[in-house]
Amino acid sequence: MASKASPAASQQRRIKNTASKQIRNRSRRQRTEKAADDDAGSDDDLDGGGTVDDDALIEQRHQQRLLDIFRDSFRPALEHESFSTVLQEIKQALYERDFERAFGEPRHLEVYAARWSPTRALCYARILDEMRDELEQMTQSTSDDDIRSEHSDTAEGDLAEGVQEPDIKEADQTLEDQPEPRPSCPLQVLAIGGGAAEIVAFGSYMSQLPSDQSGHITLLDVGPWGEVVQTLHAHVTTPPVLSKYANAAAKAANAALVAPPEKFTSSFVQRDILDVGSSAEDLRGLLSSPGPATEPETAGAVVSTATGSPRTAAAQPILITLLFTLNELYTTSGIGKTTKFLRNLTAVAAPGTLLLVVDSPGSYSEASVGKEGAKKKYPMQWLLEHTLLESQRDAEKRRAAAARRRKAQEKGDEQGAAEGQSQDSVEGQGRQPAGEEKEDENTEAAVTAGGVAWEKVEAHSHDSVWFRMPENLRYPIALENMRYQMHVYRAV
Repeated sequence: MASKASPAASQQRRIKNTASKQIRNRSRRQRTEKAADDDAGSDDDLDGGGTVDDDALIEQRHQQRLLDIFRDSFRPALEHESFSTVLQEIKQALYERDFERAFGEPRHLEVYAARWSPTRALCYARILDEMRDELEQMTQSTSDDDIRSEHSDTAEGDLAEGVQEPDIKEADQTLEDQPEPRPSCPLQVLAIGGGAAEIVAFGSYMSQLPSDQSGHITLLDVGPWGEVVQTLHAHVTTPPVLSKYANAAAKAANAALVAPPEKFTSSFVQRDILDVGSSAEDLRGLLSSPGPATEPETAGAVVSTATGSPRTAAAQPILITLLFTLNELYTTSGIGKTTKFLRNLTAVAAPGTLLLVVDSPGSYSEASVGKEGAKKKYPMQWLLEHTLLESQRDAEKRRAAAARRRKAQEKGDEQGAAEGQSQDSVEGQGRQPAGEEKEDENTEAAVTAGGVAWEKVEAHSHDSVWFRMPENLRYPIALENMRYQMHVYRAV
């Protein structure tokens, strides 16, 4: 049994832990001050009588910058006389679920991105900002992880020994003696079904991080969104074009949303995630090496917006997003294929990986299974958590029952082996959605061999949330509010 830490050693660890927390809090204050400074030169139309220190005003000025990126990226499409006509063609194609016709032409992609992506980009940007603590923890240095681990291991012992909280002056001195923490790795994101909204939202998040923090996003979709992604990436990482009448102050304050450009890299992969996700090894390769330099030639059309993008080590946790994508996978490709993808994801994800799912709320996100007249509807959230949470518990029970059977068989206990088989069968009844394909042997083997378990991050999981567009934001066309459900899971 490990020896208990001495009171002095425990006290020192608690001082280090307090110092680490203060460093992170100071970093957050610096980000807020930087946002205020960056927005100080923005147009005064958004002031509304507030001050630059007002959090709502700072957010609205930042949101206006994001809308300006869409406006500048798609100005020709927005100002073209055929914009309304093309928009109606897209709506009709989507209503008929003819996605090839809806997204088969470049002008359709630009019109779609200019019309529907801005609101989602602002919504996703707010979601990422609300998840800042989880994302920072995912990329923190090993030393900070060790401090948290030691603190959690000894906290109970410290209380039992009567160790008092460290003096704040002593913690401040420790804080002064320690350098600013540097993340051990870049922030990596895999946006499944991602496109225009995701790259701008991630750029928004990166713009508020320290200058030494870099990030890479891989956007994967079956549609040809590469050029749209490349256009938006360029506008995120280069200063906007000013009017020739701009004054000296405006020219001096003009800067890219994210700078320097190498701080934020991205790539686009045109491929169906269910094709990739049908193989645990292919999915492992996508999660392990999301940078454009590592994509296999068989991955389909790949458009890279930056060269020399950072690579992810196999064991590095990443953020995986399914934003208004998962329910489409369930309804279009079926519960079986989508479930297989999620199980393979469970088999290959690194511990610490975050899975963010956003979709339409309530009955708007349901998948139907069965023949006409006998179809049964399953809510998307139920299907997702059946696979990520309940199925794992069932698998643990099945493995325990199998272990009991093997133990009974080794002892020659036929009755015990039969009881283990019977319990295994009972536990598996009634838990499988109708129409769900049984996972193949490779997936089962991968999960059994060492896949992660998922825990739900309740603080960031909601059944129905409204994102409302501030009325004083400016954009060439009207933008609506949106409602969504949101669920976050962490691999452990």
